[in-house]
Amino acid sequence: LGQATVVRRQAIRALTNNQNVIVIGDFNDTPNTPVLRQLRGLSDEWADFVQTAESVPLEDRYTYIYQDNRYLIDHILISPSLQDEFLNTPATDRCQIFDSDGLSDHRGMIVRLQFADF
Repeated sequence: LGQATVVRRQAIRALTNNQNVIVIGDFNDTPNTPVLRQLRGLSDEWADFVQTAESVPLEDRYTYIYQDNRYLIDHILISPSLQDEFLNTPATDRCQIFDSDGLSDHRGMIVRLQFADF
């Protein structure tokens, strides 16, 4: 939780400078725990980050199996400034969790953002 607080403070610093923020990592945590609530900003008054995996059907929303239980321990969180780009990507392409075919004991995760042409 202490590390999550440090990461969140850095994210707030970027947000106050109107920067986009993406937090990516193997947090060894499951959704809605105190660590992820801290990282997402659900405990402070600053903008809440989007948990991209929430766009994946619940039955497929896991990256690891431990003792026959499915966990989402790899997370990609994006700041609200990127949310429109995320939502502009077709729902089936926003976040994909896929099997790594024996290369790892984790399933991989890809998130797509569709940026407008400038």
